[in-house]
Amino acid sequence: MKRFGILIDENEQLAPFTEKFDDSIFCGGCSEDVYPCKTTTEVETKSGKIALRLAIVVSNVEEMSGELTSDGKTHVVALEWLPDIDSMSKERVEWERGIARLSDDEELNYYDLYTNGHSVTAVSETCNEDELDRAKDEAAKASDAFTLCVGSTLDKPWNNAGNTGWQSAERWLTCSNRF
Repeated sequence: MKRFGILIDENEQLAPFTEKFDDSIFCGGCSEDVYPCKTTTEVETKSGKIALRLAIVVSNVEEMSGELTSDGKTHVVALEWLPDIDSMSKERVEWERGIARLSDDEELNYYDLYTNGHSVTAVSETCNEDELDRAKDEAAKASDAFTLCVGSTLDKPWNNAGNTGWQSAERWLTCSNRF
């Protein structure tokens, strides 16, 4: 069975996603959860090097919209590339803190970056609540493949304007808000 872009045997015993991904949830009112990877992947942009971090993002579509996905499922589980907060420019971090409306004592986190629109989707799958744990484990297994081919993921346009993940990475490294 092909899931998250790789072949996965449905009877295969998978390692728990928490081996590779932070199990402390950055929760957005429990309709979206962001689990950042424990490791980063460095890429070279025109402006310099930036570390990226894969995250498993779980969206409860039914809770958010009252609807199901087009294939009748309740959740979307995605692998999303996010900038590593420590490799973003100080100006960009302060900009993001302002957008997230964080107080002086609050830290910028990966949920803030995701909800501020700073992610590039590598792959996503749909599932129901009872399939959620398995789907997160499958996404973690697939993360190795997407770490190896990060460039091809960033090459793809992610919006109707044709902006690519490379342009997003440039923005994360600098404080430019223009593509």
